[in-house]
Amino acid sequence: QYASCPFSSALIRDCLERGKDAANGGARYNFVYPCFPGFVNVIDSLAAVKQAVYEEKTLTLAETYTMIAENFRDYEKERLYLLNRCAKFGNDLPEADAIAYDFYRFIYDELSRYKTCLGGTFHPSYFAWVMHGHFGKNSAATPDGRLAGTALSECLGAAQGRDRNGPTAVMRSISPIDQSLSIGGIATNFRFTKSLLAGKAGQAALASFIRAFFAGGNFECQFNAVSQKDLLDAQKNPENYQSLQVRVAGYSDYFVNLDPVIQNEVIMRTEHDAM
Repeated sequence: QYASCPFSSALIRDCLERGKDAANGGARYNFVYPCFPGFVNVIDSLAAVKQAVYEEKTLTLAETYTMIAENFRDYEKERLYLLNRCAKFGNDLPEADAIAYDFYRFIYDELSRYKTCLGGTFHPSYFAWVMHGHFGKNSAATPDGRLAGTALSECLGAAQGRDRNGPTAVMRSISPIDQSLSIGGIATNFRFTKSLLAGKAGQAALASFIRAFFAGGNFECQFNAVSQKDLLDAQKNPENYQSLQVRVAGYSDYFVNLDPVIQNEVIMRTEHDAM
């Protein structure tokens, strides 16, 4: 009755033999793949609290709570400290990466305790389609320096604009993660300048990067090669960019059709000019 899928059910032998929709238990496999937009925001927030409150003692927990509740109003200096001075995942920094590995395993272990109403199992996924924008609109500020109403992190990798040590550092951060535990799917976004990918040399560099990515045991990499100038102009003059496509988080879409929150999220991603 709810969320039925008659077309795909017609292509599944079990559903045909049982006369049941896949959503009603017709298929023998009933996996559910919960997605975790904001996964990296949690990591970066925990790393920021650990560093700022417990190690450097720059802030107290009460002060941090107040700043978040006020969306950092009158606390821009402190927000920039949390955003730029505290360790961020995706930069090959052990202090942030260790938190990521623990949190990733915690999610898998917790999901493994439960079954679906059809007896299936839960398997995490780490790509958000556009959910990170919708959820971010209704989320408060976070201790990593993210402002209220802005997009959450979208994939497994550095949050938008925080991969400051280059794409290779992103790979080093995510490669130790056992990504076979997340058969719901994992994506990692990279954004490169057009000049970096130009010509045969650029193509060869990208091919080498992709081979290294998968040799590290990683699941999926996604690329954008659209300049900051073009993206900003597309926001102002969408009629001139009707055919401009970008990779979002697990899918591609026309940039001008995206919600402004998602557009800004894509623009915020670091544009790398070296691999």
